[in-house]
Amino acid sequence: MLRNVVVGLAGISFRAFWGFTEAQYKGRIDELRKTIEALGAALVVIPETFKESDGGIRAAEKLSEEADIVILDVETYPEGSASFAFFDHLSKPLMLWGRSEQEHGSNIGHNSFCGVNFLAGNLALRGQRFRKLYGAPDSKLFRNRLQTAIKLIWAAKESKGSKIGLFGNGVVPKFYDIDVQTGDREKLLKRWDIDFVGVETQDLVKLAESFSNDDIRSEVEKIGASFHKIEVSTTDVEKQARLLRAFKEISNGHNFSAVAIRCWPELQELYSIWPCPSLSILNDDSLPAACEGDAGGALDMLLASKLAKTPSTLLDIVDWNDADNVFSIWHCGPTASSWADESGTVFKHHNVDGRTESGRAMFGCAGIIDMQFKTGPVTLFRTLGAIDDEFVVQGDIVPPGKERICGSFGQVGSAKMYGQNMNNEQLRGQILDRCLPHHFTAVRENLC
Repeated sequence: MLRNVVVGLAGISFRAFWGFTEAQYKGRIDELRKTIEALGAALVVIPETFKESDGGIRAAEKLSEEADIVILDVETYPEGSASFAFFDHLSKPLMLWGRSEQEHGSNIGHNSFCGVNFLAGNLALRGQRFRKLYGAPDSKLFRNRLQTAIKLIWAAKESKGSKIGLFGNGVVPKFYDIDVQTGDREKLLKRWDIDFVGVETQDLVKLAESFSNDDIRSEVEKIGASFHKIEVSTTDVEKQARLLRAFKEISNGHNFSAVAIRCWPELQELYSIWPCPSLSILNDDSLPAACEGDAGGALDMLLASKLAKTPSTLLDIVDWNDADNVFSIWHCGPTASSWADESGTVFKHHNVDGRTESGRAMFGCAGIIDMQFKTGPVTLFRTLGAIDDEFVVQGDIVPPGKERICGSFGQVGSAKMYGQNMNNEQLRGQILDRCLPHHFTAVRENLC
């Protein structure tokens, strides 16, 4: 599957560090090639390490032309201006690779890890995203980390030329962390011709209101067949059917491969409705649909559609049960019905439209889809920048505890990152220390 992904390799070294020879770099080329070919990808190599800026520029320009993702092997503690020359001329996603001194048979003869630390700190100060590799190419963690990156780059290449529709033309108010920044949108367009196209909420609502009852008959039947129980009025079902048809017509007209919907507050002000049921159906019908205007989430759902055979969804991590080492995933209700357990799905009024005098949730506009996720494997991930890095955690959805939240809900246990077991405290540290967006794309498979 991954054979059309080309991994590029360059090495950086510095004359001042004793013990380093080019033969060591060439030996690692052979080791890396075996791992990459076993993963089904290809390798293109800069045959000699670079030490000065001009060598860094030549290496970056060649790999930018020939590779899809680039590994910089930090052979020794590097010369700073040479590394920055390389970074400044590289247009593809980057992975920094360091290793133990014991691999060289020395104590601090090369200082590879410290060099990676130095470069990572400088890249962070520049606001650049990157991936990290450590150790030998045949180690489990190295292989799993590299395989995940290659899979996501493969999915991006498979998405080449895609348009992602942004209904509402932006994220919901103040949700700054889930947006895709201008520079990253430019990179996505340049690298894979993935573009974002805005659609005004007013245009969506105007089209929805223009349909006759005959026009929406098939969508009304679709809603009736999609959910096990409907607790809203016939009028609410018909309004949802109009919205669903409008989503489909606009998406088909623009040839959208995925969509993100700014689902509040304009839709409630203009149309007195929440779009979760429509999003649930779109996701089950293989048009990845993200809520809250999350352009990055829609991008990741598009990538998931290339890697998985089942619908993805967009979720928050909302609670942690450290005693049982499980965490809760939830969103209002845009998840495909195929995620639901045997208790089924309920189309009901939204339960976060304010609160009652007693402090309980106030049920407002229709609607959301309430469901408990069926047990089984799940992957949560979020790409960062222009797919320059990612957070990925795999686990199993477990039977629900005593408490659950109305909406699309499940609990996850047996968490792993790149094959390594992770407890709740470690996962929280990853999420908060890395300042991740609060939305995660989820798929009912072991994706990476």
